[in-house]
Amino acid sequence: MDLHIVSEIPGTIIKTLVICGLLMAPIDADAGLSLKRIDTKEVGFVQSSKTNRPPLLVLPNNYLLCEDLNVYEMKMDQWPCIRYGLWNSPKQQKGTVELFLLPKPNGNVCRVGYDRNSQKFVIDIWKVSEAEKTIKLIGKRQGYKVRYVEATMLPDGRIVTALNSQRRLKLHTWGILNKGGEAEVEALGFAQGGTMSIKEGLRVVALPKRDGKPDGVVTAVVTGGDLKVIFWEVRPDGKLLRRGNVRGGTLDHLTMTAIEKGEKRFVVTAVRTGGDLSLSVWGISDSGQVERISTARGGSMEHVPIEVTARPNGDVLTIVKRSDWRFWETGGPLAMIAWKISSEGSITRGGSCVVPQATVKMIGKSEPAKGTEFYPGEAVFISDERMIWSSAIIDNENKRRNWISLWDVKN
Repeated sequence: MDLHIVSEIPGTIIKTLVICGLLMAPIDADAGLSLKRIDTKEVGFVQSSKTNRPPLLVLPNNYLLCEDLNVYEMKMDQWPCIRYGLWNSPKQQKGTVELFLLPKPNGNVCRVGYDRNSQKFVIDIWKVSEAEKTIKLIGKRQGYKVRYVEATMLPDGRIVTALNSQRRLKLHTWGILNKGGEAEVEALGFAQGGTMSIKEGLRVVALPKRDGKPDGVVTAVVTGGDLKVIFWEVRPDGKLLRRGNVRGGTLDHLTMTAIEKGEKRFVVTAVRTGGDLSLSVWGISDSGQVERISTARGGSMEHVPIEVTARPNGDVLTIVKRSDWRFWETGGPLAMIAWKISSEGSITRGGSCVVPQATVKMIGKSEPAKGTEFYPGEAVFISDERMIWSSAIIDNENKRRNWISLWDVKN
């Protein structure tokens, strides 16, 4: 396995670092996966928040909206590629943690967050104008107290939030009404599930649109230490109807994404169970029943969150922290693994590689101190072979440094 990292800094010679076979036994290095870092941009240095998955949203015309609500521009043929946009961005609301940025029609963006002061979830609507280079708050709704909130967007633009409130799963459907330049967040539907055991043991994803099939979301929750995957149908009026569910075994970390292969819709869960990374593909039948189709193991990993992201071709990529990493190693703490998924839902492991220590030092701008933690964050593919990655380093003073980086990923 060859891993290539390219730093294109004006006035210096381009340096290419080639690392062969750095992944130790717990995460084997397979030939065929390579990374090339095109650019990196620091976007924040804040107190550690409720989430270590700093969100980002890819806007039209190669703009990025990041957690700090600033807009960044990607110039693929120039250096630096990621440039701070000279936009009139709003000041951050003190105490608000931004968890999700979701695209809306007509240039709007929906932000679902958590207010640390009131302990309530918040839904904001922002107007993004490329012509005026502004982002402006045009609507807001505050919910009730929650322990944790997740959010997703249906193909038609409606929002579904999944909440851990009083240790129970609660789902809401929301519509966005445009009223003379302002936006109103309207409650449409509500449903309640069972008890939940840990606050971060919750994910929700919307299924891709298919003719003749109902809109729906899939929740993955941890209850009694076990995974439960549930399909919820979302009616045209926003009402939520619980359909099938299935248990998936014990775990201590969970993430999920939705994919499509031809005319079929699947969800993929990535969990840490028994100290190992495990991926499962789940199918949804026409009657709404949930079925586990295939499972694959990815080796041992550290006790930190996992990231799994879908590629446009329906395959997925996971980012984890290596359980065998030490600070003095040349190889970095984070590893990427590619997975191939067939049209029938079977999953096989592809290539894997380490994000090198050299990249981590460059991002952190110093040697990582003892007690520093690295989080896989959130990754979004903008094409089959190009990925935007938003991640975080938590230092030993519990302060978080966020960055965004642009990568070429090939396997």
